[in-house]
Amino acid sequence: MISVERETATVSALKLGHVTLTVTHDNLPPEITSQLPRTSVYVVKPSYMTLSIEEEEDRWVLETGRQYYLTVRIHGNKGHVVHLSQNVVIVVEETEGLVTLESLSDPACHLLQTIMKGKTLIQASLYSIVSEDGEDWPVIPPIRVQQEVEIYNPLTLQPSVIVFPWQPHNKVYQYNIQVEGGSGSVMWEVSDREIATVTVKGVVIAGKRRGQAEIQVSDSKNILHKVVGKVMVVRPARLQLIPQRGDCRVGDRIDIPFALWGIQDPPNTCSQTNYVFDTHSYTHRSISANSQANLFSDAHHLQCEESLLEDRNLVLVTDCSQLSLHVQAEPAGIFTRMPGSLSPGAGFCGGVRMEALSWGHTVVTITVETEGCNISETTTLVAYSPLKSIASEVLLSVGSSRVVIFEDGPRPWPPAPFRFFSDVEVQPEGGVTVEALSPTEARPPRHAYQVMCTAVGEQV
Repeated sequence: MISVERETATVSALKLGHVTLTVTHDNLPPEITSQLPRTSVYVVKPSYMTLSIEEEEDRWVLETGRQYYLTVRIHGNKGHVVHLSQNVVIVVEETEGLVTLESLSDPACHLLQTIMKGKTLIQASLYSIVSEDGEDWPVIPPIRVQQEVEIYNPLTLQPSVIVFPWQPHNKVYQYNIQVEGGSGSVMWEVSDREIATVTVKGVVIAGKRRGQAEIQVSDSKNILHKVVGKVMVVRPARLQLIPQRGDCRVGDRIDIPFALWGIQDPPNTCSQTNYVFDTHSYTHRSISANSQANLFSDAHHLQCEESLLEDRNLVLVTDCSQLSLHVQAEPAGIFTRMPGSLSPGAGFCGGVRMEALSWGHTVVTITVETEGCNISETTTLVAYSPLKSIASEVLLSVGSSRVVIFEDGPRPWPPAPFRFFSDVEVQPEGGVTVEALSPTEARPPRHAYQVMCTAVGEQV
């Protein structure tokens, strides 16, 4: 039924049946024969095959870009797993080209590398057994097994970290997390429901309590595929205005987006002054302590300032559109705040919209009131009346000239008047020469140009 190579303890099956194999030695006494190690060997016909991937607990939903160990098992007609020796010829194939397969030294084990997402079919076939003398003993008919496999990209969250600001009597924030990859059907879990909750559609609700919580997203088709994100509710600590423009015509509006940073370990007090310049605005940032914070010593002031300026302690807020703000414009009557707030965008978490009521410039101060600190930052906005020409048409003869006057329009920027310039363009070129008059020759807020006709034609 079997043969045993004593030197190597190799067992070879010869015919169907059952035999008991005992390990003994010639010098052992007969009375301990029953205590010798033994095993049962069954020689059976292969009945069917199964496939498994142990890393996925036999779930056939895989991820791209990963390696898996595919195990092929042969079973007898009673379901027992048959030992596969090196001379068993098993061929594993895949139909759609979504994976690569590599046979290992163990004929039952194959290395599977996923390449791209999609659905495919993996087939394993037992064709033959090779005898010791090289003779091929075919299995007729061949035994096959097929398994459908779904492959998806790994789950990712956009964004993976969400940060909300906290204020006393804070409003609730809602933010939609985008899940990419996976099968499209996911399950949500939150580590601390007092900090945040999440709906089945991925809408995160938080803001009432400071702290942080983890959000775990699992693929419904394979719960072993998961991704973890984080929700943080922090105390505001730093504000930066990011105006895209600093002037507009009367009746137009200017958006003032801003970025906000928060800190989880709240400082005792705060003191900060920085100056930021850009092309369109002059910005002054100041953080002043309230009366309660002033009770602390200078050492506490220093620690607070250092903690705020340490970038590693600050986290950028994702959405601050519900933030309670105090907006003041001095002098009043030039710009007014519009109702509502700006939605979060690239580089900013919220903002305000200002409407120009009359010409002039004003300093807008935006203040975030927090527990223990008021964080303020200012920027300058300018409103001007539309530029218009005193005369709509000017008729000149060749060689004659006239002063053409324009009224209103943009004016020198108060914080940086040296950056102001004006330009004049003639279309089509030629026919007239234009010379800008100096401010002493032109009465503000007018712009005067000496226009001389050099050729017959029409110019704008």
